Amino acid sequence: MGIYHSNNANRIGTLIRDSDSWRKFNRGITWEQPATPFVVFDPNDQVTGYFFKGEDSNHVTVSEIGFLDQSIFPSIVKFLTNYANQISVNQLRFSMPQDHPFSVFCRRFGTQTTISHRRCGGGMMRLIRQTTTLKKMCYELTSRLQKSAKFTKWQGIIEISTDLGTDLIEVDNGHVNHQENSTSKSRYKLEIAQNKFVQLMMGRRTIEDLIWDSNVSVSMEIIDLLDYLFPTHYPHVWWPDRF
Repeated sequence: MGIYHSNNANRIGTLIRDSDSWRKFNRGITWEQPATPFVVFDPNDQVTGYFFKGEDSNHVTVSEIGFLDQSIFPSIVKFLTNYANQISVNQLRFSMPQDHPFSVFCRRFGTQTTISHRRCGGGMMRLIRQTTTLKKMCYELTSRLQKSAKFTKWQGIIEISTDLGTDLIEVDNGHVNHQENSTSKSRYKLEIAQNKFVQLMMGRRTIEDLIWDSNVSVSMEIIDLLDYLFPTHYPHVWWPDRF
């Protein structure tokens, strides 16, 4: 659990695994494909990483990789390559974000990256408790904002209105908080359908792109600020967590 949470602390979309409820890796890179776990040890028999291998008629597949440091990557590649040769398969396939350190490592060997942005189907998400979600996001939004010298002194209220309701997000000198009410005169609006707001939150689309949709309206003064709060990213849900 510790390796997983450390590796994915800054990854949008990954699930928090609770040791009381999360039990096992139950699939490979498809719903039907089983996954075989492997643990990587150092010379002192300390766990330094893990991965989950599956296979089909054409590929050796890996549904997840975790690591303490990148020194184990060559050993993982060597193991998978040798296994692929044993079963006469000529390709390794990994399900992971393209900016994952292991994906970057493998570029030296020659790789092909496929990213699928489906209009409908596949991985989907929707908001159920908008206010709760935004309250819990304030810590992360503060962390993002404080990395920007441009907005550390910015002050104002962002009024976010979706079909689920309206929430007030206060930005005050590099800190982001949820407010129940506000008398601030510096108030800016983001009116957006909840399904579009999710796309912004997950880093799938930018606010500059979303404002061209018919059900999105935003105060032009906060477009750059929203870019810092909701940057584009490579969101990912590892296959064992999909449901």
